[in-house]
Amino acid sequence: MLRELLTVARTRRPDGVTLADLLVQHGLIEATELAPLLPRVQRTLSSPERFWASFGEEHETIALGAAGAQARVGPEAVNAAETEIGAYRIVKPLGQGGMGLVFEALDPNGRAVALKCAKPGERGGHAERLRREGLAQARVPQHPNVVQVLEQGEHEGAPYLAMELVTGGTLGARLRERRRLEETKARQIGVELARGLGHMHAHGVLHRDVKPANVLFSAEGVAKLVDFGLARFPGMITVTETGEVLGTPLYMAPEQALGYKSQIGPATDVYALGIVLYELLTGETPFPAPTGAHTLTRLVTESPAPPSSLRPGLDPDLETLILAMLAKTPNDRPSLEQVSEALEGADLATSGIQLAPQPAPAVPKAVRILLAVGLVTLLASLALLVWIS
Repeated sequence: MLRELLTVARTRRPDGVTLADLLVQHGLIEATELAPLLPRVQRTLSSPERFWASFGEEHETIALGAAGAQARVGPEAVNAAETEIGAYRIVKPLGQGGMGLVFEALDPNGRAVALKCAKPGERGGHAERLRREGLAQARVPQHPNVVQVLEQGEHEGAPYLAMELVTGGTLGARLRERRRLEETKARQIGVELARGLGHMHAHGVLHRDVKPANVLFSAEGVAKLVDFGLARFPGMITVTETGEVLGTPLYMAPEQALGYKSQIGPATDVYALGIVLYELLTGETPFPAPTGAHTLTRLVTESPAPPSSLRPGLDPDLETLILAMLAKTPNDRPSLEQVSEALEGADLATSGIQLAPQPAPAVPKAVRILLAVGLVTLLASLALLVWIS
C-alpha cells in the first residue's frame, strides 16, 4: 500500500495530487482530521528523532551485568580522568542507554556495586527521571526479585544510584541467543516476576516498563526487575510533557498507548508481563510492526494470535492465562497473585481466571490520528528521498 501510494503521488505530481489527497481518497484518514496534522508533520520532518522518541522507541534500556556490556559502551562514554563518583571508585563500564551510564564500581568497603549515573552534562529530563527512579526504588523494601538500591546521591550536580551488582545478564540477551524458552523455565521466570511486581505494587509503585531488557538474572539464575525510570508512585513529580506516551510500544498496555492515565494501575504491569510470557514461549511479541506508532495501533485494535499458533502443543491452560493477561480492559485481567498461582500449576477455575470475550474494538479517533501521523510522516520521508534521488 505505501509503495503504491508513493508511486501514484510521483506520477500525478504534475496534476497537483498530493500524498494527503491519496490518504483521504483511500480512507486512511478523514480530511477534517488531516488538516490540523499537516503542521505537526512538517515539524516532525524537521526533527523526526523527537517524534519517535515520544513513542518510547529509544531503547534498549540500560543493561547491567556482563551481558549488557557487549558493544554498548564506546570510549566517549567514560571520562578517563573520572575514576570516582561520590564515594565509589569506578572499575569498568557496563552499559549505557537513553537514561544514562552504568559502571561496575567499588564502595568504600571494597564491595562491588552497579553505579548508574546521568550522562556527562545531562541536567534535563533524563537526570530528573534518574532521581525519580531512585525515589521509586527506595520505596520498595528488599525483595529477591527486585534489584536493590543501596544509595542515591549526586556527584557534581548529577544524580547517581548505587545498586546491587547483578551479573547473570538480561532476559533480553537470553532471548536473542535462544529465541524462546522451555515452558518450565518460562513459568519459573513468570512466577518470579509476578512476585517482584506484587511486592512493588504492595508498596505503591507501578513499574510501567516491564520487558526482557529490564529483567536481570543473579549468578544463581534468579530473575530480578530493574529500571524504575518510568515507575509511578504516590507523590511523584511528573517530568514528562503533556501528551507524551511513555513506555516501550511492544510491551505497552492499551490504556498506556491511549494515554488513559486514570486506568493505569497494577493491571497495566500484568499486561506487560503477559507480553513477556508470550515472547518467552513463542519467540515473538504479539503485535510486531515496522514502527512504534503502528505497534500501538495494532495492540489497541487487534486481538493477539493464540500462542499455540506459533508454538503447537502449548499447555491450553497456559495459553488461556496469557490471553487473559492480554485482555484489552484492565478489569478483565487476572491479578498477579492469580497469575503466580496459575503458573505454578493451579487450576484456572480454582484461581478464578477466565478468558473474557474480546470483541474487536472500534478504532478510536485518537488512534486513527496516531496512525495517520506515522503514515504521513513515513510517506513524506520516502517521497523526499525519492525526490532527492
